[in-house]
Amino acid sequence: MKNTKTLTFAVCITLLTLQGCSSLQRHSASGPVTLTDQSEPTAVIYWDQQIGRTWYGARLPSNPSPVNLRVCKDGMTVKRFTPTEPDQFLIVKGRSGDAINHTVNEQGDLIPTQEAIAGNGQSCMQLWQQGDPVTLSGLTSGATPSLLVVCKSTRSNRYPEIGKYLLGAVSKQTIDEENMPDVCQ
Repeated sequence: MKNTKTLTFAVCITLLTLQGCSSLQRHSASGPVTLTDQSEPTAVIYWDQQIGRTWYGARLPSNPSPVNLRVCKDGMTVKRFTPTEPDQFLIVKGRSGDAINHTVNEQGDLIPTQEAIAGNGQSCMQLWQQGDPVTLSGLTSGATPSLLVVCKSTRSNRYPEIGKYLLGAVSKQTIDEENMPDVCQ
């Protein structure tokens, strides 16, 4: 009887070890933005990353999801940041109905420019950190990114007003994959 209990315990431990273990971590930063109706809801940038180990002890590949922007107001569309080529800076590309009204200089300041149509995937929003454009690998916990908006759109639910918005520090938390929390809560 003693051998059966020991054997059962060993089998259970082996199965737990073989299963591996992982968790989903959400990285986020938030801050107020101004909309065309002059309201100031919170905007949240966020991305998810699976971390953990396989059943044989190797680390899981560290492929984070794309960075998204959600303005916490009904009717606003979620925006996905895409990396530029070849430097991988995070931008939101313009679409039809978008007009570029500002450019960004090397110091990260917005400079008015002659209005141009945002065609060919030109940048309408950018993420910066510590005075430089940022890549996904550059967005680290504790860092405080800025959101730069340089376009106006014919659709009021597409972008915040043109401006530079300082977001809070990037934080991370473990979330439940089965019951994904709302980033605006």
